[in-house]
Amino acid sequence: MKLTKRTVLIDYIPALLFFCAITVLAIITRQMFIKVLPCLLTLVIMMLCSNVNRWGYILAVINNLIYAVGFAYEGLYGSVASCILLNVPACFLTFVMWSKYRDRHGATIRKMNAKQRLAGAVVTLIVWAAVYFITVDISGASDLIILDSLGFALSLIIIAGTMFAFMEAPALNILSCSSALVVWCILTARDPKGITYLLVNIYNLYRVIIALYNHIKLYNLQKADRCRSAELNEQLKTEI
Repeated sequence: MKLTKRTVLIDYIPALLFFCAITVLAIITRQMFIKVLPCLLTLVIMMLCSNVNRWGYILAVINNLIYAVGFAYEGLYGSVASCILLNVPACFLTFVMWSKYRDRHGATIRKMNAKQRLAGAVVTLIVWAAVYFITVDISGASDLIILDSLGFALSLIIIAGTMFAFMEAPALNILSCSSALVVWCILTARDPKGITYLLVNIYNLYRVIIALYNHIKLYNLQKADRCRSAELNEQLKTEI
């Protein structure tokens, strides 16, 4: 990313502030290193991904494996499954897709049609119910499993949408991050050591809002380019 006034104010300063806050609070609350490391890496990954930078997904592959270990300590098995079974392969495939389908502005941004949106809603509801009933009786499962299951269900659509660069993906991610934020507010109230994950989720919500703005902006730029290209082609045909 180019160093501009906007990137300093929107990207670097917030990331630095959250990095310092997470590090200090992790030391004060004596957090395990395995639970703090992915939080710090997430700051960089979210900054890259929200700016439609494909390299963030390579770093995300490693980070999801680390995150899975931390989620296991909390009994959030939906999140563990999401990290290992979905996020790791999806992040790698997203990097491949964004590298293949791109223009001078970046990854080619798309919009879902009505059928795709309806299918996404149906899949989300079915998976949410299925994951909840499968994991609710597992020994050690959190009493917040209903919200955790929602996050897993939403992640399916978000991952697929992100892979194909649909602008609806960051919009759904706002809902997913809001759900996760509720979970970590409750967990942190019970155990102050959850403060690092709480801060990361606040930062994630901030970044996905930025991501939605950047996706819409990039989509409009690419749409304008396509219109100009079509006009030029029409002029060439007329001249011929």
